Amino acid sequence: MWRRTLKGPKCYLLVTLVANLTMSSCAGTPKDLFLTETLPPVDQIKTAVLMPLNFDHTANASLQDGLKKLELELATQLNAAGIETIEPRMSTVMGTWRMLVKQANGESSTSNTALSGPNYLAAREELAKRMLKAHPADMVVMPTLLFREGRYSGTRLKWDSVKRPVVMTERAAGASTAMIKGKDRATSVRITLFDREGHRVFERHGGIEPMTRYSMNDAFYFSEFQMKSKLRDDLFEDPWMITDGVRIALEPWLVVPIPGEEN
Repeated sequence: MWRRTLKGPKCYLLVTLVANLTMSSCAGTPKDLFLTETLPPVDQIKTAVLMPLNFDHTANASLQDGLKKLELELATQLNAAGIETIEPRMSTVMGTWRMLVKQANGESSTSNTALSGPNYLAAREELAKRMLKAHPADMVVMPTLLFREGRYSGTRLKWDSVKRPVVMTERAAGASTAMIKGKDRATSVRITLFDREGHRVFERHGGIEPMTRYSMNDAFYFSEFQMKSKLRDDLFEDPWMITDGVRIALEPWLVVPIPGEEN
């Protein structure tokens, strides 16, 4: 277990993808916001259990550093609000989660990580209760990195309360983005809060960045270059987008200045 209270300049951090993430539909407005009347105000929270990112998904070992950076960005914003974060070990959290999943699925189940629907929500609440019993605190903060689906609006992709620019190669940068339409993949962070009784009291998504880069084919078609796309290999290298995504996912419970617009 680690306790973290950061001081000094704000850290800007990077994140990366994990394998086997959940694809969800676009929620480009606060309609995805879940909160209850029992959500305690920020000034009443002194300590919070910060769960390791994506404990319920399998992540490639080479991606762990990126996931830890996202956790650190979240801890930074919580610490800036005067909340001390308590971080249980990943092995402990995963072991408890697998036990809860096995109980929910039945002893004969071959899956020890997958749950969905009401069983998933109930298991997460039970996990929060067990973490609070082991690490007494005012709240549990549970982040998850997700694949989401956005829709193009002009030159930007819109999802989870953000609009991010279309990502293009240098050669394609001058092409008309009118050729890019419909939906596309993007990354988001989902932050769920549980009160000191382990009940879910808040949840929201914050968009991070598009997953696709567009380039141009060499051939002409109806006098226009044709666009092609591929999964980016440089995701999460813009620290502003990471900070902004976490900020959005915490609002309106925790309101922090927009990066670059503090003054």
